[in-house]
Amino acid sequence: MPVMFETTSCQGVSALNDWGCLWVQGADASTFLQQQLSHDFVLVPPNTARFAAYCNPQGRMMATFVAFPLPIGGWGLVLPQALLESVRKRLSMFVLRAKLTLTDAKAEGQLLGLMGDDALAQLPADAPVWLCQTDPASGTVVVNLPSAPGTARALMWCPTTATPPPITADQARWDWAAIAAGMPWVDAVSSLSFVPQMLNLESLNGVNFKKGCYPGQEVVARSQFRGAIKRRTQRASAQAELKPGQAVFMAQADREPVGVVVNAAPASTPDDSAVALVCLRTEALQGADLRVQAPDGPALTLHGLPYALLEDI
Repeated sequence: MPVMFETTSCQGVSALNDWGCLWVQGADASTFLQQQLSHDFVLVPPNTARFAAYCNPQGRMMATFVAFPLPIGGWGLVLPQALLESVRKRLSMFVLRAKLTLTDAKAEGQLLGLMGDDALAQLPADAPVWLCQTDPASGTVVVNLPSAPGTARALMWCPTTATPPPITADQARWDWAAIAAGMPWVDAVSSLSFVPQMLNLESLNGVNFKKGCYPGQEVVARSQFRGAIKRRTQRASAQAELKPGQAVFMAQADREPVGVVVNAAPASTPDDSAVALVCLRTEALQGADLRVQAPDGPALTLHGLPYALLEDI
């Protein structure tokens, strides 16, 4: 496979204006998230963030989150702003007598994406993935994310009372680095389209198979333990514009798609390729002549993943 993702020049600080933060606060915040999301929110090590999914009863993901402990107590759930209100309303249906509030924190601060040296400067040396570091003076929170090859990545929550670092990179660079890291996200286009394993969440520490029940838990567990994972996500590139939701086909095959573009980022220069994460049927992952938009559309090249897929947990 080509190795275009082996190095990346993504550097700087991006303003994540399309992303939002849902605050879950109150005495029952962790217990509530334990019952609703795919990861364990009760037995959380100190200073640790979570990657998790919110599924419907059929195991399809409505949203994915980077969840971090708030300095003022509770959790911040980072997700695309376009999904925030629908997710907030859905979660609110299950609060019942739990002692917690669900708040769109857009007015409380901003989200920033840190890449390369800017990310490393905010984290301890050899920081593990999902380490969450809080500055007690400013209230700024930094979460260490899975890195792109050769490039550290971190997410920063900067409250309105703190001074943010200067913006030095556009969000397209951040999206490119996320694809290079093989870290997918569910957006408004893909909501309710995938079970967690289709987007490799179990291999990115986004699912805990030993915790108690949550919506869709039986479907997610059955997919894992009965070998029912028939679709997987890979990095890809094309000399054409790539957009979430585009169908992927095998050339010279029938008209039935074998996959879909999940996330995409534009080429960094006119001579480069656009990049994407694509979810494909497993039979299309090995040497297939893949095309996007139509069986005779632009060629799509696969580039593997920077991490191993966990077949057994």
